[in-house]
Parts: sequence; C-alpha cells; structure tokens
Amino acid sequence: MNTSLKSLLLIATISSLTACGGGSKNSTPVTPAPAAAATTLAPSPTATPTAVLAQTQTEANAIGAELKAGLAGAQTAAGNSSLPAGIETAALPTAVAMDMSAQMCSSGTMSYDTNIMGQIAAGSKVITTYGNCVVKAFAGTTAAGATYNGSTTMEYTRYVGPTDLTFKTTYANFSITGGGFNMVAINSTQVCDRTPTAASCYYSDGKRGWSTGVTYSATQGATGTYSASYAGGIAKIVFTNFGKVGGTAVITGAAGNSATITYTSATSYSVSITSGGVTTTYTVTV
Repeated sequence: MNTSLKSLLLIATISSLTACGGGSKNSTPVTPAPAAAATTLAPSPTATPTAVLAQTQTEANAIGAELKAGLAGAQTAAGNSSLPAGIETAALPTAVAMDMSAQMCSSGTMSYDTNIMGQIAAGSKVITTYGNCVVKAFAGTTAAGATYNGSTTMEYTRYVGPTDLTFKTTYANFSITGGGFNMVAINSTQVCDRTPTAASCYYSDGKRGWSTGVTYSATQGATGTYSASYAGGIAKIVFTNFGKVGGTAVITGAAGNSATITYTSATSYSVSITSGGVTTTYTVTV
C-alpha cells in the first residue's frame, strides 16, 4: 500500500464529503480548481482479448514493436500500477470521518471544486489542486511533511451505494516529494470498481491498462499483465521476467490466437504465433 496516495485519496474523499454536507469545517478557503488534463483510458487488463493475429513476419515484427513499447511502459507501471490497490475503495465515499482542518496544508495551498450537490451519483466529480502543499499529519498515514503538487480529478462513473460503485482518478502533473517520498510527475488514470463482494483497480497510461502488482528491474525485467488495443482488437500481454536480454512474454488474442515470445540471443527472439491450431515461428531482431 502506498501511503502517499492513501493520503491523497483520503483528502479528496473528505473534500467530497464536505461538499455533500459530511465531515466538518473547512479551514482553508476553497477556490475552483482547474480541470485535470483528459486522459484516454486503455483497455482493462481483465478485458476479453479480441485481436486476430496473422501468421506473417510482418505480424511478428509488429508484436516485437509492441513488446518493446510495453517493456518501456512497465518501468512506469511498476510504480503506478499498485497505487490504488483498494486504497480508494476502502475509503469512499462515507467510511472516513475526520476533521477537515487536519487534512490541510501547513504551508502552500490545496483547493477543490466539485459538482456534487446533495447525493453522489454517476458523473459526480471532485477536482483537487495542490500548490506546494506541505501536508499536515493525520491519522493512518505517514505523509506529514510531504509536499504535494499538481491536480487530481476523481469522477464516479457508476454509483449505487458505498459498496457498489465505479470511479476513475486522473492525475495531472501530480507529484509528492519529501516526507520519505520522491515521485516523478504522474500523468495517468487509475480506474477502480467495487461491488459488495470484491474490489479491483487498474492503471492506464493511455495506451495500456496494467494489472496491479507489476514489477520491473534492470536485472529481472518485467513481470505482470497488461491489455492494449492491437490489430483492430484487444490483446492481453503477460510478461514473465521479460527484459532486454531474457524472459518470456505471451500475447493472447481472440479465441485460438496467441503468440509466445522467448529470447534466442541478446539481439533476437523467437515469436511463435498460433492461429487455428497451427503454430508458426518467426525470428525478430530486438
């Protein structure tokens, strides 16, 4: 669990509760915050694969290009894909009862704007903007002394009740520094779905939707799952210690379509494409 993001989402949650009449006094003057930059959502990592993979060298080369781009994206996803991991769903929208004054900045600014009037519903939105906000200490986090910058937009896309909802949080040039944190500016979207029996979230970088728990290192490569728009459909890619010189990757497309990629040398790997029960192997230069 990333406590810095927990702090962020708790602040945003309390902002929305205050707007709805919940929480308590707001000790910081509130001014409308600018909207966060729009972010295109990538397919969910749990989306059904629909891409049709051709058995050609051209397709094998295209797969190689996707894996190269996906590997580069994994480096960022390794830090961001685990940010939600139930943090938002555990707090939204009524499970937190804290004095709003305890959530504000000891210096700098935090402002929010919301279209919530009364009850939360699909389309309800809270936009929070931070300007060198040095976070005060409050229960359940260790973010005291951290400086927040940038903005977030939290929007409910489905809302039935506190345990049955879907929402997305878009980060625009958002960063946390100090207090034990040192995050580069984040421009991405977290998507979360909660039902009475389960909760799931995924990270979208605009092109790929990553599952939680993605790992990456220069020596061990990337391990994790993502979905992407590919070949006119959706492809699911699973990395297993896939790096620049080793490991494997498996691409799943429409029923009966898949590809397995393994390194044959430091400069090439084999791409075995299966379609209609037939497998053909190609060599791709890294």
